[in-house]
Amino acid sequence: MKLALEDMKNMVEDAVKIWADDGKLPEVASLYLGIPRENQGENPYTKQAADSLKRILTLTDNYPPHTEYVLVSCKDQWNMCNNIVEGTNSHIAGYAKNHHLADGNHYDIVLCEPWFLLDPPNRVYELWKDDPEENVSMDFLENDSGKLLHEFMHINLVSEDRPHIEDKLYQGKRAYTAPVIAEWVRDYKARTSDVVANADSYTQFVNAIFFRNKFGFLPDPKRGNIQGFKTCYDARGYNYIDVNLGKLWAEDFCREAAGKYTQGQTSAYVAQWAQGKADHVEFAANWKAIGKWSKFDFEERCIQVLPDLITDCDGDTRWKTGGVYEFKDNDNLIYEFRVSPKYERGSNRPGGPVGRCHVHDMLYEINFSIYGGLYAGDDYGQTRLLPNLKECGMVSNWHFEYYDEAGRDGVEWHAWGIMPPHFAVDDCVSKAMGRSGGPVGFKCYGSE
Repeated sequence: MKLALEDMKNMVEDAVKIWADDGKLPEVASLYLGIPRENQGENPYTKQAADSLKRILTLTDNYPPHTEYVLVSCKDQWNMCNNIVEGTNSHIAGYAKNHHLADGNHYDIVLCEPWFLLDPPNRVYELWKDDPEENVSMDFLENDSGKLLHEFMHINLVSEDRPHIEDKLYQGKRAYTAPVIAEWVRDYKARTSDVVANADSYTQFVNAIFFRNKFGFLPDPKRGNIQGFKTCYDARGYNYIDVNLGKLWAEDFCREAAGKYTQGQTSAYVAQWAQGKADHVEFAANWKAIGKWSKFDFEERCIQVLPDLITDCDGDTRWKTGGVYEFKDNDNLIYEFRVSPKYERGSNRPGGPVGRCHVHDMLYEINFSIYGGLYAGDDYGQTRLLPNLKECGMVSNWHFEYYDEAGRDGVEWHAWGIMPPHFAVDDCVSKAMGRSGGPVGFKCYGSE
């Protein structure tokens, strides 16, 4: 973390000297800060942006007592690290908080798990320095110091009496990353007042000058020849997964896969969820040695495409077929992500959850039996079904089993147990099934 802080200040210092002091590289400020090139030195937004960057250079870890300071840590004390970047499926890399307590103003920066997947800027340069210019682009040059600068720009101690620097939105998504900001400025003609009040504008501006000095050329915001291709599995098949479970597990898989991923190596990672159950699904990631994504880039793109494969493949019901997403450079496959449901369902056209139940009054106890499908497919009924049944009375001798394959009627599992006598137990059991994701509007049979 300390090295990232030092690199950040060095990058900012170089950017200030080259652009604000020496008047060079106006094209970079035009692209990422939205300040027109003509008479840029006299533009009031040049001073506004430069003053905020210069304030970064005055921060030191040797501050006198009773001085306001910025606390940087990885303690998620506001429970915000699970927040999603607007317009994406990606979790935030960090956040900044300006708050006031009895003893004065406090400024905190919290770095979240994705930040620790980022490489230092010099390591990123070493990775790309031997590639031809057309292969190098800013969207693959994200680094830990740049992300740290993003959070510092939110701090009021940095912006001082200038407009607060926030995360602006562009077409419903955060103005974040070089390709988005460049499109916002060049194509959408964003107002300069908005661009210089956007935190990631400064990150991309400082990154661009740093890598311009390293490579000897200004990398394009986005590499043009790597393209993504999505293929959904056949909707006529009998394998599909609950969309909500799929999205939840996809995020877990992407974090695990990023931990296994290493740049410059050909490998793969495969993981399965709910094995032996109706919602059994396999996730897979494959990558080639020619791929240059950082761990951060890998996880971000995984989290973007896997939920898309789940939510957008096969119709508007909540059961999805999955598919494969490939990233190619011309015809060369570099990265591949797959979602593959494994359980053979009872129908290739799921219209809704399946369920029926029987109750048998034994005078001193009630024996109940439940058959279901397309819900309770991963947890043996523990999360919702059993707790809802317990509202009908104490449940004993509880059993739950998944079938190897669904029946033609769509039934995928069988659950049974015993509860005390109850004058309306058949109605209560059927309603418990409905509250657990099963069908509604029916009653149990009165006997086996």
